[in-house]
Amino acid sequence: MDNILRRSGLAVAKAAAGVAISGAGLLLFAAPAFAGVTGSVVPDYPDPLAVGATAVPVTLTITNSSTGVNDSHTITVTNIKHTPSCGDTTQPCAGANIDTGVFTVHNGTGRTGTACAGMSFTAGAPDGSGAVAFAPSGTLTLGPANPGGLAAKCIIDFTVDVLKSPTVDADGATTGIQTDQLGAASFTDGALTVPETGANVVTVNKAAPSIATVQSAGGAIETVLNDTATLTDGLNPTGNVTFKLYPPSDATCSLAPAYTDVDASAPYATSPGFASNTAGVWHWTADYAGDANNLATSSGCTAEPVTITKATPSIATLLSNLGPINTGTSVHDSATLTGATAGAGGSVAYVIYTDAACSVALQGAGVKTVTSHIVPNSDDVLFSTPGTYNWQAVYSGDADNEAATSTCQTETLVVNKAAPSIATVQSAGGPIGTVLTDTATLTGGSSSTGNVTFKLFAPSDATCSLAPAYTVVDGSAPYAATPGFASNAVGVWHWTADYAGDANNVATSSGCTAEPVTITKASPTISTTPTPASGTVGVVLNDTATLSGGSSPTGNVTFKLYPPSDLSCSGAPVFTDTDPSAAYASAVGYMSIVPGTYHWTADYAGDANNNAASSGCQAEPVVITQPVGQYCSPGYWKQPQHFDSYVTYHPTDLFNTVFGVNAFPGKTLVQVLSTGGGGLTAYGRATVGALLNSTSMSSGLTAAQVIAKFVATYNGAPSSGNTNGYYGSANPEFTAPENCPLN
Repeated sequence: MDNILRRSGLAVAKAAAGVAISGAGLLLFAAPAFAGVTGSVVPDYPDPLAVGATAVPVTLTITNSSTGVNDSHTITVTNIKHTPSCGDTTQPCAGANIDTGVFTVHNGTGRTGTACAGMSFTAGAPDGSGAVAFAPSGTLTLGPANPGGLAAKCIIDFTVDVLKSPTVDADGATTGIQTDQLGAASFTDGALTVPETGANVVTVNKAAPSIATVQSAGGAIETVLNDTATLTDGLNPTGNVTFKLYPPSDATCSLAPAYTDVDASAPYATSPGFASNTAGVWHWTADYAGDANNLATSSGCTAEPVTITKATPSIATLLSNLGPINTGTSVHDSATLTGATAGAGGSVAYVIYTDAACSVALQGAGVKTVTSHIVPNSDDVLFSTPGTYNWQAVYSGDADNEAATSTCQTETLVVNKAAPSIATVQSAGGPIGTVLTDTATLTGGSSSTGNVTFKLFAPSDATCSLAPAYTVVDGSAPYAATPGFASNAVGVWHWTADYAGDANNVATSSGCTAEPVTITKASPTISTTPTPASGTVGVVLNDTATLSGGSSPTGNVTFKLYPPSDLSCSGAPVFTDTDPSAAYASAVGYMSIVPGTYHWTADYAGDANNNAASSGCQAEPVVITQPVGQYCSPGYWKQPQHFDSYVTYHPTDLFNTVFGVNAFPGKTLVQVLSTGGGGLTAYGRATVGALLNSTSMSSGLTAAQVIAKFVATYNGAPSSGNTNGYYGSANPEFTAPENCPLN
């Protein structure tokens, strides 16, 4: 307590002056030297005080300290005033030092044992300087200063409330905010009235509120964390509360917070909060910034721990092929984490088991790194053995996520034997005797092994239901039917290729109609040899034929001989003979009757396994010439003087009778010789001349040959059209250079 006793600027009564100052002006009196009315009015506050304190007990002590002749006088005290807050000790408080509203002054009571015991003092409203007048319930009289003691004092006990911090700091050199409390009163002994004052200095500190916090509950990672704060014990605190949330890695709250939120007014709370992203113990702090009347305060780093546990994800899996599948098929697995953190890491191990309890591992399908909770697919796994398999995915977990394992038997994969396809390529068909082979290729299986049985069925078994003509088994790829089979029948043959299967592959067959092979008849060639190859008129002509290149050909060969007049072999042959078996040859033969080039043809009729074949018209030319002999022209024989040269025949013999055909009705031989014109008449003249030459000289022809030749030519003549050319071509057969031996 710093009590300061101050007198007013008025001089005390001095014996030398012989006057006293009173409230009524100057009062002259006789008094001993250095005597006067004096005293003090001293407030006393607890030091320090805090804003917000209420009913703080304080005192105002009024003391009679008169001296000299006045020390034996009683003193009446009036105009009691108390200024609870001022920026200076000067009274009254004025100007910038006025600092009202810091305290509320309550009524007081005179302390027992003092001059004002039992009195009440009513505190009035502050005036413009902040001074509060105390109105006593009666006259306040202090006992003489001599002997003094409590009788010379009045101690007023009253209380104050600290409403706010002082605005004006009365002592800037001292820590805190100081304010002066002033006391004032008028002292009178009936003759002299003196104003007396006193002062006290006290430090007023801001209120120290407490901050109570309630954090939200912890939980699994990604739980949203919030905090609330309540200020107590302060003086109507206002201002910001700053909430900070520190991750588990910062147990001392010394690094940058993961989340900060500032709330400017009560009720203080974070919003929208922070989704926890790491497992462990998080810590909230709540920092109140303070205001004009309240100190700042904080909840402290350890006051609000929040435990965040790892996420407990589940892992679901899905196969790329749900099956059943065949051996030789590749499958991969995929996995999805549910309930994991967005940034979940770690790894997932894919494993394939051969049992229903997922205890007997077949093989792993890869360990894949999880990035941002995304799980890559497993490796592709090729299944080469039939069976029932179970996939499982095992998540390792990480700092923020618990491990997880997919349920066994949720991914059961049935693997059956592969069903390979068999593709075959048969050798080409051809003529009978062609060697037939086959090849087979297996595709779509699972490393297929084992036998392929090739069967070849004859044309008579179009359904492949009878015994095959040929069977061969090949035990390994590339599969082939060797050495093959020489076809022995014409028609459509059929191959089948039957794969027997193995441990990982089912059997399969190409089917009866998959491989037809057409075998055609053989095409033999025919070669011929005429006998003789040439000669003179009258020689007997024959032919022989040989078949080669066929398939044991059987059947007929027909020989045909065409006269010199038929160079294209398009007319009727002069001779035909058929031989049913080898060695093929014409029988009897044909006696040539006219000169010229004859042509043989030999036609093979074919059989069940061989096509027909022909030698062709130009293959066998046989040249027959007129024998060198005697010849008299038709003009010789028509002259009467030569009628005596006729032998066997007579000029008057009818032509038709001699030749047996009605070529010249009613005409005799000499009449035919005498008939002019071309065509048949010219051929008739030559024929009669040849007939008479044959019986009268060595002409190289016989009468029978001449008659046969004419009859054949006449009967072969076209029935309509111009016949001159036809007969003109036959004329040379009966003509020769003039070599007549007769006269």
